[in-house]
Amino acid sequence: MSTKILDYAKIGAKVRDLRLQHDLSQLAFAKKLGVTRVEITKIETGKQKIYLKTLVRICQEFDVSLDWLVFGG
Repeated sequence: MSTKILDYAKIGAKVRDLRLQHDLSQLAFAKKLGVTRVEITKIETGKQKIYLKTLVRICQEFDVSLDWLVFGG
C-alpha cells in the first residue's frame, strides 16, 4: 500500500496562485470559504494543515480537481 505525504507548501502555493488569478484578496477568499483571513495566510504559506472540507471548497470555488490541487495529477 502506497502512502502519499501531503506537501502543504506546494498546495498552499497553488491556492495562492488560483486566488490571485481570480483577483481575490485573502479576506474576500476567506469569506467565500467561511474561514478567517489568517487561516488563508497559513494555508498559502504551508504553515497549516488543510481540512478536507476546506480543500473541497477551494476546488469547487476554482473548478479544479482535488487530485490536481493535492497531488498535481
